This record gives sequence, C-alpha cells and structure tokens, in this order.
Amino acid sequence: MKKLLIFLIIISAGIGIFYYQETAICRNPLSYDIVNFDTHFGISKDKFIATVQESETIWEKGVGRDLFAYKPGGKLKINLVYDDRQVTTQEAVQSQEQIETSRAAYDSLSSQYKSLETAYKSDLSAYDYQVSRFEQQLDLYNTKVAEANKKGGATPKEYEQLQQEKRYLEDLKTELERDRVALNTEASRLNYLGDQVNQLARRLNITVDIHNERFGEAREFDQGDYINNKISVYQFEGIADLRLVLAHELGHALGIGHVDNPKSIMYYLMEKQDLNNPALTQEDKNALIERCQFRIPKLQELLN
Repeated sequence: MKKLLIFLIIISAGIGIFYYQETAICRNPLSYDIVNFDTHFGISKDKFIATVQESETIWEKGVGRDLFAYKPGGKLKINLVYDDRQVTTQEAVQSQEQIETSRAAYDSLSSQYKSLETAYKSDLSAYDYQVSRFEQQLDLYNTKVAEANKKGGATPKEYEQLQQEKRYLEDLKTELERDRVALNTEASRLNYLGDQVNQLARRLNITVDIHNERFGEAREFDQGDYINNKISVYQFEGIADLRLVLAHELGHALGIGHVDNPKSIMYYLMEKQDLNNPALTQEDKNALIERCQFRIPKLQELLN
C-alpha cells in the first residue's frame, strides 16, 4: 500500500510538472530576439522589429494580455533569411507593377478613344444633317430650273436668283467635301486608335494570364516557418504581408495549429485575411484558449 502511495505521488508530481511546463507559455510572456537579419530585403532592422511588435499586438489585443516580449537573448529566435523564395516574390511584385503600368496606359488610351469616338459621332451626325439639307435644297433648285425651262426660259430676275442659288449650292458642296475629308481623317485616326486599344488589351490580358499562372494562386503559409523555438521568414511582398506572416508564425510559437476559418490568422492559406487590419477571429481565440486550458488526465485513467 505504501509503495502504491509513493507511486501515485510520483505520478502526480510528474503530471504537475508536465502541466506546468505545457501551460507556462500562457502565464508568462514568451521572450524573443532577432538573431539573423539579412539586409537584402531592403528593410531596416528597426522597421523589422517594429513589424514583429505589430504582429504580437494582433494576438495581445485579441486576448487582452501580454503574450510576447522583445528581449535580447530571448527564448524564441526570429530570423530573416533571403533566398530564392524572396527573389520569386520580388519578381511577382515587379510583374504586378508592370501590369498596373500597362493597365494605366490602356485606361488612358481607352479614354482617348472614347472621347474621339464621341466627337466623331457628333461630327458625323452634323455632317449627315448638312448633306440632307444640301440634297433638299438641290432638289428644290433643280425643280425651279425645270419649271423655268418648261416655260421656255427664266426671266432675267429668275435667272439671277437661280444663279445665286447655284453659287450657294456649289459653296455648300465644297464645304461638305471638306467636312467629308476631315471626317475620313477622323475615322482613320479612330480606327487606328481602336486597333491600338485592342492590341494593348490583348497584351494586358496575356500579361495578366502569365502573372496569374506564375503567382496568382493562394499561397500556403510557407513564407516562413516555426521549428524548435525558431521563426524564420523567407519572403514577403510588403510590410502588411510581413506582419501577417509573422503573426501566423507567432501563433505556432504559442503552440497553436491551423484552424478552419479562411479569414483566421492561423488558417493554412494566405488568401482571405485582412492585410491592412489583421485581427484574430473567434477561431484563433478559441485555439489559444484551448492551448492554455491544458487538461490533467485523471490518475485512474493513467493507471488503467
């Protein structure tokens, strides 16, 4: 009986120590330090540290308590490691910038085309109206000439009036011809600009398709990893991107796995989270609560 009691005491002590170790991270802030910092990312170390602190604040604000503390020599080591992954990310950023530049050029050219098209349609409508008036006046003039000829000739007064109308019609015809030439030039320019817009649209679509094929898929959180009290960040597009990656890996450092909500910090894909205003979802909070509510198995269950 005495031996059994001693055995139970030892088991209880072991469980107590195990429980204390497993939940220590929930009682005291996890200290961290920046160990390896590669300058090829183009970000200063101070800015990187500030971004880490923003990432830890996402967790601390979400649960209302301190969970991390920046401390030289801290237990958690954070590294910024430059390799081919960041090269690919930079290529993606450059590709996106080219797309935005091409899209801006397309929008500008398309706007010019629409303005020119509107002006052309207005000019064409005015020209068609003038042609219709000219044809009506020409028909009326020809009718008067025919009537005069039918009477055996026009009187001097009628003849002079007909001559004035003839000169007016000839001037109007000359003016209409100038308008026709100008419209043809305008139409040619419009067609050329339309071809340019279509070519630019095709190039833009091809560029977007290539970009999406190479970079457009939702990314798993492989921009960084957490292994043995060490967070390593390998790639990010910008500060907002870096902040989310760090927040995700800090969650792993707290002992939290992936959750099912696509908007959660701890979702396995980086796709639907709010980059500009990242915050814990209820699933993130529940995962941390569950992590900190480590349950001690009953002694009887251990003995069976």
